[in-house]
Amino acid sequence: MDERHKEILEIIKEALTDSTSLLPGGNYQIYVAPVNSDVNMEEFHGVTGFAEKNAMILMLDPYNMTEKSIKELIAHEYHHLVYMEISEDYNTRTAHLLEKVVMEGKAETFTKMLYPDYDVHWIEPLSNDERDRVWSYMDENKYSVREEDYSVLYNGSISKELPSWSNYRMGHQIMQEYLKKNPDLSIEEWTVLKAVEIIDGLEFGSREY
Repeated sequence: MDERHKEILEIIKEALTDSTSLLPGGNYQIYVAPVNSDVNMEEFHGVTGFAEKNAMILMLDPYNMTEKSIKELIAHEYHHLVYMEISEDYNTRTAHLLEKVVMEGKAETFTKMLYPDYDVHWIEPLSNDERDRVWSYMDENKYSVREEDYSVLYNGSISKELPSWSNYRMGHQIMQEYLKKNPDLSIEEWTVLKAVEIIDGLEFGSREY
């Protein structure tokens, strides 16, 4: 990646300028590293990463990454960082399964707002049957903080008939339905809402929380 270092830095700067134009944030650290060569990154368009408090870690495959995929990843992780920073109680509680799903949906929604041509398989709409099964699983485990329960949504489950990426796909669908009903909310306003507040009033939320 050394020969593309300058190019990558410019792309990161552009993506951060784009992101902060929609949602101002604080000062965050950004770490860039080459991805493990044993990992097939084609499915992820050559990029992956995660956010921790005040920092995002980007792992890039120089053979598959594109300017578009880098910018979209940064937008997603940037939204996570702002959410962590401006949510009043984020750092004093443990995020449960429902909160994690909606958090991913928020980040995907922000990315799609910023880059309207953002089109990836992990936010493809669920079928009605898939959505019912995913919601049923989420309802049963909504307050779980076990990583194993959340991983079922991410990886999918043959026995439970849950497709992979269910956390992203369901989270994105929840946010789309919520914003259709609340079109006047600013990005900052819906960013700080708790998952239970978003679910309340949607057809997903017919049960008590």
